[in-house]
Amino acid sequence: MIKGIDRYKGFGLRQEWFHRFLTHGEDWNINSPLGNRQIEGFTRWLVDAGLWEKDRPSELGKIMVQDGRYDSSVLWLTVWAHLSFRSPVVKWYAYCIPGGTYWKSDLVDMLARYRNMAVPNRTDVNAINALTETLYRSPLGKTWGAGALSRESNRARITKTTPQEAIPLHAFMIDLALLSQELGRTQLSPGDLQSNKQLSPCRLFQITDNQLVEACIQSSRLFPEFIRIIEDKERNLIELLPSMTPENVLTNCLNNTRI
Repeated sequence: MIKGIDRYKGFGLRQEWFHRFLTHGEDWNINSPLGNRQIEGFTRWLVDAGLWEKDRPSELGKIMVQDGRYDSSVLWLTVWAHLSFRSPVVKWYAYCIPGGTYWKSDLVDMLARYRNMAVPNRTDVNAINALTETLYRSPLGKTWGAGALSRESNRARITKTTPQEAIPLHAFMIDLALLSQELGRTQLSPGDLQSNKQLSPCRLFQITDNQLVEACIQSSRLFPEFIRIIEDKERNLIELLPSMTPENVLTNCLNNTRI
């Protein structure tokens, strides 16, 4: 049994709620227009996105709040990368569901089977409701290819496909930093990252193996303080330097894009 698959009270991570967090910081839930269950659900999203600890923003959350740009692509993709490791339903969807078009009801059935349930129940419905609302009410679904929603004969359909724009290198590096933490290694081989691997960035961002290799090369050239490629006779290795934490990479990104 997969625990915690339904932890958001059926609510998604909505762009307007995320904006409120970025503009109000630790006071986002004071005099909030959200109901009690919505506050509970959104708080859990913030925790799983690595932005909230106990009753205040985490270090990563503080960096986002200080910047305050709710429509930043890198902010949303940073959230998506963290959720793919910390949110059971996002992890399942990001890494186990290949690109393609699915009826929402089919995703409910697929999640139930993943949980070894003979038939879907309220847990599966609530989890998919929270997931699909996140995709629909944020840039993640349509702009970044995670799952654009459409309707046909009053049925919801989700299309997971190649993103409309290239994945920003900072977002890519943040995902590599999280993957390194998950694997417990700072040196990764290209084979560790390819699409046939369970936690591959290719699956998370819907990119090809060639695009992944090019992103590694560009990152090492532009950000040698974070990442370098070690050339070896047998195989090349991607080394993540000690400074390459999600907090440092995001700070670097925001410092270099301020107007």
